[in-house]
Amino acid sequence: MVRSGRFATSFGELTHQYRLEQGLTRGEVEIRSEGNINYQYLSMLESGKRSTPSLAFAQLIVQALELDAARAHTLLALALYDRVRSDVQDYLLYKEELPPLAMPVPWPPDATLGAADLIVGPMARGVTARQRVDVVEDEEIRLSLVLTN
Repeated sequence: MVRSGRFATSFGELTHQYRLEQGLTRGEVEIRSEGNINYQYLSMLESGKRSTPSLAFAQLIVQALELDAARAHTLLALALYDRVRSDVQDYLLYKEELPPLAMPVPWPPDATLGAADLIVGPMARGVTARQRVDVVEDEEIRLSLVLTN
């Protein structure tokens, strides 16, 4: 949990929660990362004043916090989710200006992107996985992040 009994809902909040659970200051995280994570940047990230970093930078945080596999995957998936969610929201604004699709766009069933699978359309309904997070769902698009082993 984070601040006032709430659950972490963003990459920054979860980073903050994991750092506190490790008993680390932001300065100690900077030292552990050999200066790759500036404590002031980490503060802005945790407070939501900076947007979610790249997955490469998120991995630096995972290493500095020495997270176990489950927490590392959770934090990296949340970073991916935060980044994809804002891009999808932008797409939904712009899609009205695009010509309509003549047919559904096929997506290879074995297509993967690193730590998470992107499943598009009806394929998402039959997925068996540990956790599926729907990023967006409207009449034409369904985009989900699926955390798998």
